[in-house]
Amino acid sequence: MADKIVLLIMSSTGQGDIPASGLAFEGMCHDVLANTPSPGNKGFKFEVFGNGDGRYSNTYNGAALKTHSLMKKIGGSSLMRGIWQGDAAAEPLPLRSLSSWWEKLQPSINDVLSASVEASVQGSKPAEDTIQK
Repeated sequence: MADKIVLLIMSSTGQGDIPASGLAFEGMCHDVLANTPSPGNKGFKFEVFGNGDGRYSNTYNGAALKTHSLMKKIGGSSLMRGIWQGDAAAEPLPLRSLSSWWEKLQPSINDVLSASVEASVQGSKPAEDTIQK
């Protein structure tokens, strides 16, 4: 599972809540927590881009922060520190922030994928005593 990468873009609604379109995902995370004695590190990597409105400082990117926390609780490991914040108050469609996020994220994704490919190649080599000579 170490080669699994989950990228999420979360917009907040109401008081920094996860919108209706993300409630099934949130529920799934809570089910994992409730039904797994100790989720621990499941080996998957994730990152969250928050699309919020900075004019609401108390709830700014609340959905992204909640999602980031849930992902860690179910055993994920963040590719970067915290969430990347897009501010719809500064830019109606925060494409510059999204582009910056993607640019910073790509090397980490490449590292995870390279490690996965290397592990696959090493795992597929025949044992020394089974090589035909």
